[in-house]
Amino acid sequence: FVNIEATPKSLNAECVFEEIDTFSQHLMLAYRNGKSAGRVSVADWHGPHRFTGRYCVVPVERACILHFESCTYEQWRNKFIKHKEMGEAKKNDIPFPFYRDSVTLFQEDPSGGKNEQRWKAFYQERKIEHFEQLHEDEKIRIRLTSCPKQMID
Repeated sequence: FVNIEATPKSLNAECVFEEIDTFSQHLMLAYRNGKSAGRVSVADWHGPHRFTGRYCVVPVERACILHFESCTYEQWRNKFIKHKEMGEAKKNDIPFPFYRDSVTLFQEDPSGGKNEQRWKAFYQERKIEHFEQLHEDEKIRIRLTSCPKQMID
């Protein structure tokens, strides 16, 4: 299944699953390689992105993975602040510029300034405003109707 990335419109959301209704396959900041699914009786697992056996590509209109990656400032901050001690070699192996630059930000600016303003400005520019560049025909609108209980921190 293809990933489509959620495109947040503000720093915060009470529930990203209810408030974010725009996704895109364009200008993605994170994983682009999708996820696999297989019928257990006829397929064997072959890593996180494939199964062995017959396969087909499912069109986005039929099914896809909704990727809610760091959709609030708080989620992004909590994710990347943990990596501020990461070494250069490991950081350079990260294939996504937004991820590498996020780690670098926390390494070079450990306080973020008063009320974390510099961190918030980075997130605003590199995440929220990034997706404002999308043309209407590059957006996919999907409205979810419930907010599942968060089960993973």
